[in-house]
Amino acid sequence: MRFQFAHLAAAATTVLALFTATAANAQLAVTGSGARGTITQSLAFNAQAALLNSFDLSFGFGNDHHIRRVRAMPAEASNSVGISYYDNNADDAFAWRASFFPLNNSAMILNELSGSCAGTCTTTLPVPAGYTFVLRGFDTQFNSDHKIKTLGVEHGGSTLRVYMADINGDDQFAWRVRYALVPAAAIATSGNASGNGSGSSQAAITSGKTVLRGFMFHFSSDDHNISRVAVRPNGATLGVSYLDQNGDDGFSWRVQWANLR
Repeated sequence: MRFQFAHLAAAATTVLALFTATAANAQLAVTGSGARGTITQSLAFNAQAALLNSFDLSFGFGNDHHIRRVRAMPAEASNSVGISYYDNNADDAFAWRASFFPLNNSAMILNELSGSCAGTCTTTLPVPAGYTFVLRGFDTQFNSDHKIKTLGVEHGGSTLRVYMADINGDDQFAWRVRYALVPAAAIATSGNASGNGSGSSQAAITSGKTVLRGFMFHFSSDDHNISRVAVRPNGATLGVSYLDQNGDDGFSWRVQWANLR
């Protein structure tokens, strides 16, 4: 009997250790309004990685601007999130929300990449078998402000693509992507959503602790000032917004997502 109890206790300890290694905590978010240019907001992740669940940046309906910088970036070491959304002057008030799922996993690989180019930047980023690429945060920034046609961060195969372009796609921009390679044991399911819309759009996804693997927005016919850009999972629905002041311009979009266990 003593052996049986000892065996059960050892098994329970092993299960607890496995759970701790892959534990995903409750969703955490920063939100507010009235910021201008850049804001850093405290958020106690207390975890190895803060995986991006959603972002929503808006100057307010009826109010749009050229764009110089778009950023939603966690800093796990300092338990903070940096948000940037501005044109050349960085003096326009905006509202923001960015949410994350903290994750502790001893097998997870954390890194960031950065660079600069015009239009679309491509970088080699191989993902080992049994791992999934997940965004932690992103930062894209022109040298000066521009109208926007295409904006996004996507990973496919062994390539990371970052987009920030007006209609010509010939303006230099700098980018930084912070990411995690998450082991399969921590991923319940994954998928891709896409669509077309004017102002906002939505698609069905599998409900769960949804994190973003990538996103891309592309105006169909022209470049535009931007009022709002957002990706917002909500249960079994994924909502997106990409619009100027009146929200009547057609756009296509793609979002890569995954659900944590």
